[in-house]
Amino acid sequence: MTSSREGPMKAARPKPTQATARVSKAPLEPGAGTRDRLLNVAAELILARSYGAVSVEDVCEKAGARKGSFYHFFKSKRDLVLEVLDRRNRECHEILFIPAFRTGLPPIERIRRAFDILCELEDQEYQREGQILGCFAGNIALEMGTQDEKIRKKAREFFESFAGYFEEALRDAVAAGEVKHPDVRIVARQMVAYLEGAILMAKTYNDPVLFHDLCEGALVLATQEVARHPSRKHRHPNPPKLP
Repeated sequence: MTSSREGPMKAARPKPTQATARVSKAPLEPGAGTRDRLLNVAAELILARSYGAVSVEDVCEKAGARKGSFYHFFKSKRDLVLEVLDRRNRECHEILFIPAFRTGLPPIERIRRAFDILCELEDQEYQREGQILGCFAGNIALEMGTQDEKIRKKAREFFESFAGYFEEALRDAVAAGEVKHPDVRIVARQMVAYLEGAILMAKTYNDPVLFHDLCEGALVLATQEVARHPSRKHRHPNPPKLP
């Protein structure tokens, strides 16, 4: 998929495959060691189901590993998922952040390229799975963000890493006179929030083409000046309470 000055190109709706097995975006590699198999299978099962719906026994059975081997590598299911989040972050650096945000590209082109790669990844997932599974970090944050502080903070690290690339590109764009933003850090976070919402919408509608369309809105955030909202201390002192 190529990028254009008008934003990410739209694609025809892909046809789902007849595959019944659910695999992660980084499928299990033949010959992988037991620890890697456990990490790969955990990512696969949790993405397809949920954190709460997947047990240690499920992971061990799918990975062909004994529970003793699991606890040799990980103290608990929580420690396992924390490492899966770290791995997902590293994978995104390799397949998304580094290719998209290399400094040889003009700043706004880096952001366009990131959207193009994200659209390609969602298309590939839909072709492979027959459905949109969503963002691993986003799914975990929605499910566990109010239940487990360590998992919440690890998911936040993922979002902050993504926002950091947007922020750097936006700073370069401001320096080059391409855009004007009073606070690039806020705009970078707005873009990540918008994209996570776009992924959730695509998952809800099970429609990768919808994600393509919504990515164009995220590009608007990058290229148009966004007013700086007042800080918390300057907001209404007595906001209305929810019933």
